[in-house]
Amino acid sequence: MKKRLCLSLVLALIMAFYISAAVADEEPPIFPGYPMNFSETGYVDQVSNRSIVIEDRNYIYKNSTTFNTPMAKFTSKAVFKSGYKVGILLDESGLVDSVWLLKKK
Repeated sequence: MKKRLCLSLVLALIMAFYISAAVADEEPPIFPGYPMNFSETGYVDQVSNRSIVIEDRNYIYKNSTTFNTPMAKFTSKAVFKSGYKVGILLDESGLVDSVWLLKKK
């Protein structure tokens, strides 16, 4: 009985350590106010009025798509140029909710 209790306590401590280590390894967003994770990231090939091409994949904007940089949230899509690294968030139907500048050329 005592052995089972000790073994249970040891296993509980190991699990608690593992969970706390996993939480501690989480990195903060790349810039304040940015999402923790993106649906996709990559380098911009082309920006048009209706879509953005990232690494040869075309992503279509919604009417409410937002464009964001570290210095300005809700900026113009004209800020985004070919060669810039971006992260995007997609909605459940695969349309672009938001575009986030990660790195200029």
